[in-house]
This record gives sequence, C-alpha cells and structure tokens, in this order.
Amino acid sequence: MKLQNWKEVSNESQKIYSITRYIGGILIGASSTLTLALLLLSVFGGLTWLAELWAITRFIDEITVFAGWSDSFSRVAVHFLPLIATLVGAILFQQFASAIRPYLAAHLNEKASIVMNRQTFLKSMQLRLESFESNAFYNNLERTIRVQGQLVRVLEGIGAAIGAFMQLIVIFYAIYRLGVFYAIFFVLSCVPVVYFHIKSNKRFVQVNYEQSPTRRKQGYWRNLATNRQSAAEVRLFQLGPFIIDKWQQYTSTLITELWQARKSTALLKMKGESAYLILLFVMMGAAAFAGVQGTASLGAVVSTLYLLDRLQQVMGTATYRLSDLVRFYFEFQVVPEFLQIDEEEKKNGIPAPFPLKEGIRFDNVSFTYPGQSGPALEQLSFHIRPGERIALAGENGAGKSTLCLLLLGLYRPTQGRILIDGIDLADIDPASWRKTAAAVFQNYVRYQLTAEENIGFGEVERLTDAEKVEEAASQSGIHPVIDQFPNRYGTLLGKQYEESRDLSGGQWQKVAISRAYFRDAGLLILDEPAAALDAYSEFEVYKQFSEISEGKTVLIVSHRLGSARLADRIFFLKNGRLAESGSHDQLLNLNGEYAALFGIQSQWYQEENAKEGRTVVE
Repeated sequence: MKLQNWKEVSNESQKIYSITRYIGGILIGASSTLTLALLLLSVFGGLTWLAELWAITRFIDEITVFAGWSDSFSRVAVHFLPLIATLVGAILFQQFASAIRPYLAAHLNEKASIVMNRQTFLKSMQLRLESFESNAFYNNLERTIRVQGQLVRVLEGIGAAIGAFMQLIVIFYAIYRLGVFYAIFFVLSCVPVVYFHIKSNKRFVQVNYEQSPTRRKQGYWRNLATNRQSAAEVRLFQLGPFIIDKWQQYTSTLITELWQARKSTALLKMKGESAYLILLFVMMGAAAFAGVQGTASLGAVVSTLYLLDRLQQVMGTATYRLSDLVRFYFEFQVVPEFLQIDEEEKKNGIPAPFPLKEGIRFDNVSFTYPGQSGPALEQLSFHIRPGERIALAGENGAGKSTLCLLLLGLYRPTQGRILIDGIDLADIDPASWRKTAAAVFQNYVRYQLTAEENIGFGEVERLTDAEKVEEAASQSGIHPVIDQFPNRYGTLLGKQYEESRDLSGGQWQKVAISRAYFRDAGLLILDEPAAALDAYSEFEVYKQFSEISEGKTVLIVSHRLGSARLADRIFFLKNGRLAESGSHDQLLNLNGEYAALFGIQSQWYQEENAKEGRTVVE
C-alpha cells in the first residue's frame, strides 16, 4: 500500500513538473520580458514586508530610547526620517506592484493565448479524421479551449501567490524572533489551512471535468435557439418551447451538480478557517508572552502584532490563489494530454506519383468507423485506370462517400490496401498525395469570405491569381453572378457581415465546384456536387465537368443515375460491398440492382416531364 502511495506521489510530481515546464515555456516564448517583470514585481512586492518589519521594529524601539529626552524637533526628525521613508516607500511599492501587475498579466495572457491557441489549432488540423468521430476527442478539445481562456486568472494568481508566499516568510521570520517553538507551530498550523482549501477545490474541478458532455449538450440546444441555420424550421414547427425546455433541463442539471460541489467545498473551507483562528489566537498570545518575559523588544512585539493583523489577509490570498492554481492545474492537465495525442497523420513518406501510370487499385479494402460495430465498406477490390471516369452509385448509406474519403487518404482502411501506381497509399506522403487531388464534398464549406478566397482556397498558394480564379468560376457557371457584384471577386459572400452578398444553395455549390476546378489536379472527386440543382442543371454540370476533366481520373457520386451515363464505368455499391460494375449499357443489360433503380428514377422523371411538357434529357 505504501509503495502504491509512493508511486502516486511520484506520478503526480512528474505531472506537476511537466505542466509547470510547459506553462513556463509558453510564457517565456510569448514574452520573456513580461514574464520576468511579473516575477520580480511579485517577489519584491512580498519582500517589502521585510522592510516594513524592520522599520516598525526600529521605530518603536527608538521611541522607547528617546522617551524623556529633550532633543530638538529637527534632530528627532532627522533621526526618524529614514525609518519613516522606508515604511512609506515599502507601502508605495506594494501599491504600485498591485496596480500594475493585472495589466502586465492581461497583456502577457494575450500573447500567451496566441501561442496556445495556435498549438491547439495546429494539433486539431494534424489529427487524423478518425479522431473527429470520437466524443472523447470533442470533450478534450472543449476542455482545452475553455481552460486556455483562464490563463489571465492564473497569471494574476501566480503573481499574487508568490507575493503572499514572500509575505508569509516575513511573518515567519517575525514569529521566529519570538521563539523557535512558535515558528515551528506556525508552519505546522499552516498545513491544515492549505490542505482543506486544496481538497475543496479539487472536488470542484472534478465536477467541472465531468460536466463537459452535459455542457456540450446544453450548448447544442442553445445554438438551436439562436442559430440562423435552424431559425426557419424552429419557427415553422414551433419548436421554441421544446428547445428552451431541453436547454433548461441540461442547465438545471449543471446547476444542481455545482450546488452540491459548492456545499461540500464550503464545509471544507470552514474547517480551514477554524484552523486559522486557532493559529492566530496562539500567535498573538506568543507575542504578548515574549514581550512580558523580555525575550523580545517592544518594537518586535508591536511589529509582529502588526503583521499578524494582516495575516488573515495574506492567508486568505495565499490559500485562495493556491487553491485557484491547484484547480487550474487539474483542469490544465488536459492541454498537454490533448497536444500529445498520438493520432497525427504522417508528415512524410514517398512522394505521390503524378501523373498516374498504372492507376488506382483497391485490394480487399474494408473500413469501420470508430465506435461503430459494423463496417461501412467491406472487402472492396477493383482497379481504376488512369484517366478513367467512374460513377459511384447506390442507395444512401451504401458507402460511396466513405470510399471517396479513403481514396483521398482522409481515412485509413481497417483492412486491405489502396495502391497508387502499385504503391501503398499508407506509405505515400499525405500532403503530396492531396496536392494531386481535388474534391467537392457533399457537405462543402460556405466560407464567409470573399468570392476570390472561396475559389482560391482550392490551391491557396495561387490565391491571388485573379485570372485563374475567374477561369474556374466561368467553368462552373458562377462567373456571371459574381461579375455583377459591385466588388466582383472582392465581394464578401454569406450573411455574416453587413456588406456581404448571400447566394442560393445552387450558387454556393457552383462556388464549391469552382474551388475544385481551381486546382490543377490529376484526380477529381465530386460527391453529390449538384444536389441543390434540378435534374437538368445537374446534367449540364456533369456534362461540362466531363469536358473539363478530360485526361483526369474522375470519381462522381450521384443519386441521380442519369448523370452516371457520362462515366466510363459505374460501381454500384450495396451495404458497403461492390455489387455490380460496368458501363451504363452493360448494367442495364445485366438487369440487376442498378437497372432496377434506374428504371424507377426514369419512370419518375418521365411522369414529371410529361406533366410539365418537357423533353427527357437523353
């Protein structure tokens, strides 16, 4: 049992050292000058009490010596002036340090937050996509971001704690002059006061840690009530009262748990205050006894009582700040743990072959999403020749989008291999491979930025190539819309800013398609790129796309099988497996799953077109 306790103490000590070293590195990296200034202000601000102790002791003792003398006022003033100046100077320096320290801490916090947030953002971008499928990841990310916002409080706390610690040393020295026994008692009595405060705050931190999942749910319902994207449906279906009730339910749960934690911490702090009152009573008695016995001068007794009168303030500051730092320590542990998650993508490897010579081969590939029991893709084997256009067809949940993500290297197969010109994709540098590919995802991003940036993000190194941006926009068909804006490609898109212009769903999709066209990629993937368009507009998009992508390897995902006829081959997926493959005519002649689904869609389009008097697109 003792060995186990020793191991726990050793592990905790290593954690404290690791986190202290990390925070120190962050602060020094942000500004070594501000960090040193805060440290010196705190140390010397506390040591000014030593000057006060000396000045008051000498002042009282000198008064007793000069009592009854008939010296002139000027002579007495000259004798006491240095003592008065020392006392006043010490108090002024304390006030100066207390006034300037919060401003320095706030400025250092701003600089340090940039460093920490940058580390967090870089880490989240370097993690494999599988990490974002985990609730534990989001909980750790939420805790990491939240605790970084508390750094300013910690910086102020460190300064105040150092100052209070130095002041306690001065008080210890003052009591030591009264007797060694009293000094030992003073130190031992401080232990339970600090212990009860640390224990109470540890309980509070534990509750905050456990509440992260509930806070995320609370935040979700709050966003539903205030988010623009959900505003229309909330009003249409009159969901307001239901959403507010759900939000209040989670909020009440959080408040109840915090209330229970506060009650237990209040009890522990009462025990700590009781220990402090006993300490103060004994110390005041010791000072009086030493004065009566003559073991301490009157100046020493008065100065000690003066400092003991401020002991409660110092102990309160020390325990509060120390408790705050302990609370931050327990909360901050998640930051290094998050930054050390060993799930990063490869940062090197074999350069991606470009252009393709042998093509792409899936060799018995299976994939299961983290936390899911069944595979999304199972035992896929096929070969895509260079420059071939492949259409991925199948019902919802068949695995089409997952296949695209695997091919882009955003997910890794749980079984089997993906070969690029005979090289395992797992051995290829991810950044090198993705530079050869472009994609329009089903859930594409609507960047609340300029039209130029929305398109130029396809290859950010060429973001300012206005001619190329306009060419990509023309190819997708969005150029006429952007061209009529007052600032053309410098116009902000979306609704986030007053001067911005919003687009329709179909227009946003064309912007996303332009982003893919902007990159000179050998592999193009379109995952439902025209879902917001009608069937005729979609067919035109695919037709234009097939012309632009001549000579490139292409994967097209679409629920509307009419567009699949533009592909060289069609892969029909069912339940994560490759059920059928071949050209459009071959699969119709096969009269299988594809033919049945195509027949249903064709019949529906023919009926709709007959009603509206339109001609079916062949």
